[in-house]
Amino acid sequence: LTDSEQIQATLDEVVTRWRYGYKGGLYEMEWGYLRDRYTFDDYLGFSTIGPLSADTMERMVVTGASIAPKESALVYVDVRFKGPTDVTTIAKDTHLFFYDAGRWIRPIAGARNLQLEYEQLQRTADSAAAEEAKLEGR
Repeated sequence: LTDSEQIQATLDEVVTRWRYGYKGGLYEMEWGYLRDRYTFDDYLGFSTIGPLSADTMERMVVTGASIAPKESALVYVDVRFKGPTDVTTIAKDTHLFFYDAGRWIRPIAGARNLQLEYEQLQRTADSAAAEEAKLEGR
């Protein structure tokens, strides 16, 4: 799949789950540091997450993207809503996606700079553990 197709597939899955009241897909699109630090229940209590609702959203359709492969993408979408009277409306929106751990994510609550700090701490800890193992003769 192309990057745009991967992003569309991710949006399709997340929006479908979210429409049925399950925000697990949103949590899965957060940075690793956030998922390691906060449980899903904690996440649902965030002021940016708790009130989010997608009951009338049908789909987000990728209409264009400016992609830096395997890094980031500015994604243009048509958000399709179907109201209680079966009237469909479309709102145009833009989202910034990041390529992380082999997939495209669109964090809502997390921050990239905190993820970069987290990754640096992990590298430092891994290097220290490797050096310690080397000194111990393992």
